[in-house]
Amino acid sequence: MTTIALVEDNDDLRVFTALFLEQHGYTVLQCEDAESFLETNVPVSIFIIDLNLPEMDGFSLVQSIRESDPEAAIIILSARDWDDDIVKGYELGADIYLTKPTNPAILLSTVRRVTQRHSGLNAQRVGLCVDRITQVMRFDQASCSISASELAILHRLSIAGARGLERFEMAEVLDLDLDHGSRKAIDVRIVRLRKKLAALGCAKSTLETMRGYGYRLNLPMKFTN
Repeated sequence: MTTIALVEDNDDLRVFTALFLEQHGYTVLQCEDAESFLETNVPVSIFIIDLNLPEMDGFSLVQSIRESDPEAAIIILSARDWDDDIVKGYELGADIYLTKPTNPAILLSTVRRVTQRHSGLNAQRVGLCVDRITQVMRFDQASCSISASELAILHRLSIAGARGLERFEMAEVLDLDLDHGSRKAIDVRIVRLRKKLAALGCAKSTLETMRGYGYRLNLPMKFTN
């Protein structure tokens, strides 16, 4: 079943839209802001994103998702109907830009269209594939098991895209306090993960250390369940 991430801070609109899509066979992950989505570990096929979000805005979220997953299906649903915003949305990676209010039937048709367009594309990409249930990571014809913490690290790095994750964000992923001990614990996990990536045949630059900042994943990744 296709899972849609609906990132919308208007509670009534979010709940109504989610119920409508669920009635038509979709699973909907409801998020009131970008941060709550980034904290989840749910694999998503389609993104419906509002622009006027608190803290991290919709443009930044679209850019982050597109950088981490070039084949993601992204729909912007916003009341901002200015030409400059629409152009910016497409330039940052949106597939479709819909303005509010949008007829639910039009939104449903749009979701179905982008689903068809992106169907099978991820399977054709060269990149990492991680099965969230079995916790198995695959690259090309090779595979290996990963721990729950390694799965969480990879998921957050894939969402962060080119921005990467700062050390404090990595500590949050692992539920650690950012002190000397936790920094060592993070380093140990990164070393182990790099060894597994190397064993699969990934380049040394796949998991990059950003000096004075944190870490970045430089390979497309797909999560399945």
